[in-house]
Amino acid sequence: MRKLGNLDFLVNQEEFIVFSRPNGDIEKLLQRMTKLPCTSIIERMERHLGINQRHHDISDKEVY
Repeated sequence: MRKLGNLDFLVNQEEFIVFSRPNGDIEKLLQRMTKLPCTSIIERMERHLGINQRHHDISDKEVY
């Protein structure tokens, strides 16, 4: 939890706030939250973690 606390982008997300400082039934609170599409979650993580995915063409497989 201490290591997670150092990641501002994570600590300030609604999901983490509900989990770490619940104000009621956690399951009910999480169910009421808007579900993000996987692509949005991936984009957020890539942006905050500095991940730059490079898409490779299958015909280039010999290079790797």
